Amino acid sequence: MAERIVLTGGSGLIGRALTQELAREGREVVVASRAPGRVAGLPAGARAIGWEELSAAVDGAAAVVNLAGEPIAGGRWTEERKRRIVESRRRAADACLAALAAARRRPPALLQASAVGYYGARGDEELAEDSPRGEGFRAETTAAWEAASAGAEALGVRRVLLRTGVVLDPRGGALAKMLPPFRLGLGGPLGSGRQWMPWIHRDDQVAAIRFLLDRADLGGPFLLVAPAPVRNREFGRALGRALARPALLPAPALALRLLFGEMAEVVLGGQRARPGRLLAAGFAFRFPELDGALTDLLGRGRTGAPAGRGPAAERNPGADPVGPPRAEPALLVAMLALWGLSLRRRDASIADVFWGPGFLLVAGLGAWLGTAPLARRLLVLALVAVWAVRLALHIGARSRGRGEDYRYREMRARSRAKIGRASGRERVIEVGAR
Repeated sequence: MAERIVLTGGSGLIGRALTQELAREGREVVVASRAPGRVAGLPAGARAIGWEELSAAVDGAAAVVNLAGEPIAGGRWTEERKRRIVESRRRAADACLAALAAARRRPPALLQASAVGYYGARGDEELAEDSPRGEGFRAETTAAWEAASAGAEALGVRRVLLRTGVVLDPRGGALAKMLPPFRLGLGGPLGSGRQWMPWIHRDDQVAAIRFLLDRADLGGPFLLVAPAPVRNREFGRALGRALARPALLPAPALALRLLFGEMAEVVLGGQRARPGRLLAAGFAFRFPELDGALTDLLGRGRTGAPAGRGPAAERNPGADPVGPPRAEPALLVAMLALWGLSLRRRDASIADVFWGPGFLLVAGLGAWLGTAPLARRLLVLALVAVWAVRLALHIGARSRGRGEDYRYREMRARSRAKIGRASGRERVIEVGAR
């Protein structure tokens, strides 16, 4: 009989990937959810249940993995949102602890989600599992999250704390949010770019959880981050290389704070964390370096050549093996539209008719005859700018023309009125004389 793993938070980014991997290994996966009917895409060997069925599922299970909790970076930290973040974590941990206490055949292990936010923003300080807790909302929330499941150890259950960094996955999380601007060549460092970014490839995250599930001799906190952390600006450059795009446009810290409020500290304050305990236990990272991780996830090397198909690509059939979609088609459509508007002029000349297709031909040659990506994009953007300026001048000229026509018609109407009144007086004088 397949061993049963009870998983909470199975609809999240990590939970979905972990469910797929555990089911592929032949384990029975039970996903606890507030709305089990909405949990879609479960593989064979996995099923969803409501929270009220958690105790029955935990009884006799091989392990409980608690990943449930409201995303901490899902929006501005209003007081209401802060309350939901804290309460969602506390309720999930309390439910798991109650199910463990009620079980007659108690699972031997509880893997509890946590985060590197436990350490707060620590600058260049090197952090390990035994480093003290930091300050701020993230640190306080993460510490309370870990403390909520501490009672499992008193029940004789091995407890593992998964202090996770930034999980890289193009289908969700931080990387998915960063891809659109970077693909348009508008990416760059956040704030000063000096803050450390403790990242981990999605596959290494899942493999580390499986490793800790199976190692009965391991317990306590573990840092689930790659062994080579990078600064934010270095991450931006690596992502630009993987996409064959520049990464030169910074996002000022002041703008981020105005936009996101207190939540901006998630990206402006980093941690220089290393997975010391995980490495000492013998775990081997498949993607210890950032360039290799991004190449695998995005399907492109530094030069834009198709990358080899690894396990991540096989499990992500939606990945584009020849690179991300380009912005040029949309820009070309915009150019055509602007050209069409310019032809609406009554005095459109032969040059107006032919200069648009001529520029489009130049842009097309740049796009399909191998011009460098940056030069091609700048060329197309310049053409769009030319069309926009031309259209603005044309609209301005027509507006001024309408104004002049109106004033001219008004003057003519007044002149006719005066002439009419004068003619009327003349007719009255003529009738009186008779």
